[in-house]
Amino acid sequence: MLVSDLGIVIKNIPYKTNQVISKIYTSSYGLITAHFYVGKSKSSKIKPSNIQPLSQIEVEFKHNENKEIYQVSDIHHFYIYQSLNIDVSKICISQFLNEMLYKSLKPHIQNENLFNYLITSFQWLDKAESNFSQFHVYFLLQLARHFGFYPQNNYSIYTPYFNLVEGSFQSFEMAYPVGIDMHLSQIFSNCLNENYTLTKQDKNNMLDTLLLYFKYHYIENLEVKSLEILKEVLS
Repeated sequence: MLVSDLGIVIKNIPYKTNQVISKIYTSSYGLITAHFYVGKSKSSKIKPSNIQPLSQIEVEFKHNENKEIYQVSDIHHFYIYQSLNIDVSKICISQFLNEMLYKSLKPHIQNENLFNYLITSFQWLDKAESNFSQFHVYFLLQLARHFGFYPQNNYSIYTPYFNLVEGSFQSFEMAYPVGIDMHLSQIFSNCLNENYTLTKQDKNNMLDTLLLYFKYHYIENLEVKSLEILKEVLS
């Protein structure tokens, strides 16, 4: 059955000459594996510029539940980034988040709310002229919400320590990496309340903490290669 759906490109794997295997997160079918031909000539339906990571596309493909790889017949943008692939800071943020998405999205699990969140979030980042340096921290928190393990914000003077394994605050401190200290716990709670401005050091600490939190609750062997580059560029 030939279907058309909105999608966001997650990862491309060169296959053969002018052929690509791509992971595309779609609105109606979740993460799919797609095969298609690419070319740079005017007659080519799908060009390399159409399938850059995080490209927001409309994709036409043959849907067959008995096949793991779908054959794509056409791809074109429904939104074209203006600065996301030009601004160095935005490039580093988007590469980091793209890697997180590749390692966390599950095949064929449809989640329209998550899809809409991804689309609107990257469009916001693309259009932002300032105040986006901690975008990725809040993005990860909302990603945890969509995946179902958002932290419980029960922080108080009686429960000032965050337990990463339990996903909530408690009255006593647990040694790292199970728990974090009082200072970072308060920052963690402030981030859960949103619109909190982080120092560069606190931002890096929050990133490390959130990645550890993802390891405990979603991706056990999580390693993010783009993390150190992100920290260096935004430092």
